[in-house]
Amino acid sequence: MSGVLLSPEGTRSSPEYHYLPADWIPPLPRREGDQGWIRFTRDLETLPDFYFHLGGAGDALLLLSTFYDERPDSY
Repeated sequence: MSGVLLSPEGTRSSPEYHYLPADWIPPLPRREGDQGWIRFTRDLETLPDFYFHLGGAGDALLLLSTFYDERPDSY
């Protein structure tokens, strides 16, 4: 499983990460029929499986700890 990073340098890939342009995510608010968001969802579907996090540090910690639900003895 790889990750997605937004980067000012633009699109490139490595075994661990997919670097995408910093302006890749369309501006909010999202409106129905917004071509930027339609293109965004199509672009997401072309990437290999990955984790995508959009939120604060607390949300990230919660996401990173979810594996304890299935494997409580993990470290």
